Amino acid sequence: MSEDLARQNLEDLTHTYFSTTSARQAEELVLRDFEGNAQWNLGRLLRHHEDESVGDKNEIELRDGFDRLLEFYGVLEIALTGHYVNEKSMADRWKRLGLVLAHPELKAYYTRTYPLPLPKALRKRAERITAPAITPSTHSEVRFMGYSSGESTFLFERRSLSSLPVSISPSQRRQHFALVFDFIALDQTLFRQLSKGTFLKLLDRFVLEGFDLDSFIEMMSNQAKVLRLAHQSATRGNVRARAIREFGVFLEFCFALHELLYRAREYKSLAIAIRGQYSYWFDAIGYDLGKNLKKILDSFLLWRSERDDDRDHVQVSELVAESSLVIRELIEGNISRLERYGKFGYARD
Repeated sequence: MSEDLARQNLEDLTHTYFSTTSARQAEELVLRDFEGNAQWNLGRLLRHHEDESVGDKNEIELRDGFDRLLEFYGVLEIALTGHYVNEKSMADRWKRLGLVLAHPELKAYYTRTYPLPLPKALRKRAERITAPAITPSTHSEVRFMGYSSGESTFLFERRSLSSLPVSISPSQRRQHFALVFDFIALDQTLFRQLSKGTFLKLLDRFVLEGFDLDSFIEMMSNQAKVLRLAHQSATRGNVRARAIREFGVFLEFCFALHELLYRAREYKSLAIAIRGQYSYWFDAIGYDLGKNLKKILDSFLLWRSERDDDRDHVQVSELVAESSLVIRELIEGNISRLERYGKFGYARD
């Protein structure tokens, strides 16, 4: 990859994930804190919500900025792993990036409060690049560690730096590039819709207009109500209607992510990194997410068909089974090729 292309890709990612988002303000808050000009107590701002609920509007907006900043850092680590950008193209950024990621309160936020593997991996990369020369044979690191209660070999890999590939073939580079490009497209379309919406907040135990996840699960067994709300326009829809529509988007995202990870299976580090971008959902709250999604999916099995035969029920049962398998494998981090994967339009040979 030419240096010009690497720099252009980096500029595009920076524009999309940093310059035009609240991530920039979050970085400025960290740097001001280093300068002794703190506007907020970052230790308190970045607390776990179970220690003290987060209800203040300003706090919510600022914390969202830090989430966007860590999302940006995660995308950078994926782009570096997938040779979409390279370390040289970021030469003027490593010192600043390493400084921000090493801030004690921010570091605690992404390592202990809400563990995220990609910012941790990027910090280690920055430390390696900015530190005095280290003999590779004496230095090792943990890359992309999963935080699920049961670590599978897919989520955990220890390598010495000397064993990391320093070059790849042109064919492998093209495949890496295509996978990162498809990840960005997936993240900027389906997941972007979800991150700005309602359903993910319900999964994260927010209460919206008096409506919570338990209410949503109960509502999904009411076939007539769900169908009525599903046909409300996006502008008219209340929180219930939005949640129903976004549940469909979430399933589409899960199928698309599963298919992308399967395509990336030969490039384990890249597959681990892509999944790591969503580790909060599939690792940190993965157990609860899987349990609650199963309840929602099982609700469809109770719906009645208007036709006299069993064709609708069979199709619904297949979709529920397929969706349950996809979600379970995303949580476990162990992706397999599904027999009927192409049935819902996501698989490619």
